[in-house]
Amino acid sequence: MGQGVDTAKAWLRGLLDDPAGRSLLRAVRVLSDPGETWARRRIARDALRERPPELHLERGCGVRRIGPGELPGFESVRAACGELLERARPLVPRMQAAAAGKSQLTLDLFSDDLHARDRRFVDFALQDSVLLPVVEYLRTAPFLARLSLPLSLHVPGLPLPSYQQRFHLDNDDFRLVKLIVNLEDVDDDDGPFTFLPEDVTRRVLSALRRENGALRRSLAFDDADVFRHADPSELQALRGPPGSAILVDGARCLHYGSRVKPGRQRPVLGAVYLRHARLCENSSSQFDPPGEDLDPLRKRALRSPRPRPRGYFLRDVLADAEASASRSTISSNGRIA
Repeated sequence: MGQGVDTAKAWLRGLLDDPAGRSLLRAVRVLSDPGETWARRRIARDALRERPPELHLERGCGVRRIGPGELPGFESVRAACGELLERARPLVPRMQAAAAGKSQLTLDLFSDDLHARDRRFVDFALQDSVLLPVVEYLRTAPFLARLSLPLSLHVPGLPLPSYQQRFHLDNDDFRLVKLIVNLEDVDDDDGPFTFLPEDVTRRVLSALRRENGALRRSLAFDDADVFRHADPSELQALRGPPGSAILVDGARCLHYGSRVKPGRQRPVLGAVYLRHARLCENSSSQFDPPGEDLDPLRKRALRSPRPRPRGYFLRDVLADAEASASRSTISSNGRIA
């Protein structure tokens, strides 16, 4: 049984690593639920006809920068995120000790229960200023796959660069959109989100394929390999004050983040938008079913292809750390301090 599962996984990885195989998998996913695919395309066309987007994330470029003050409602969600960060910072060592590997580099302070209690974050991620450019780019009504408050940290025990600190592509699909918003001032010491535009990424990957043959979608690349085929001046980063933001196709733009220097931390607000017929299921937020007060576009945005219970993928690391600290206080003092 175990050998059969391993064989099936190896076969699936082979399909994902081959462009023709990925196209086949995507076609199978579309055909498995054609009604939903066409309904989402129709909803997207109707929404764009009624409310053309003010921002545009152009195909072939894969990037749209957003300046401070351009996203309505940012100050409200920034204040709410600040409250979570104040609770979390004294507990960071405890949360890191409970994590392992790449989970030590970035702690996600959001949880499914939080989004059920407080709709501000979901409403921010689904406002027209963000959602309509995503719809235009993906040409469908997407679903909100992840809504996160990642706090990136320096981890002395991990050699740089590790995990997401290395150049990589997101493997959820051929095409996707990530929203990243700086919550505090970010400079190079804070490990900003850093990327190569899509045209430069194509050049780098084509050269690496000529050198090495087929490249797996899950590969991460060393700086030296990338900069044999790209000039460091072509690298771009999301530096700047609170509210500096970007919409970027993480499946088509090589990127990395979290190269945080000692004594620094970087919190951002992040969201990932995927097409219904995605390629891979990764860890994702699980939102409650949409209410009747929402329009068709936002109802689809909160409808995952495979709904799971709250907390199925993502633990509430902040609540766990607070509970652990409370237990430690009781154990050491015999009472809650």
